[in-house]
Amino acid sequence: MHRHPAEEEAWYVLDGDLTFTVEGESFRAGAGSFVIVPRGSAHTFANGGSAPARYLVLISPPTFADMFRERALGISAEALHKKYGIETLG
Repeated sequence: MHRHPAEEEAWYVLDGDLTFTVEGESFRAGAGSFVIVPRGSAHTFANGGSAPARYLVLISPPTFADMFRERALGISAEALHKKYGIETLG
């Protein structure tokens, strides 16, 4: 569970099922679903099914797009969350 105060995040589910929790409310999003999380909202998601899920993530504004590249280089999620202002919750 995390939140970021300056960015909205959206997912388009291509295949499979994702389970989202946004501000304490959980729901399932299957293939073809589009989910928007407003900036500042506490949220998380996970694969809710037994098969792999594929999805497209959109972030606006793209202030932490480089975070994903840095994570692929092995920089810890904790360090990146601090750098990009993402608040980890529980």
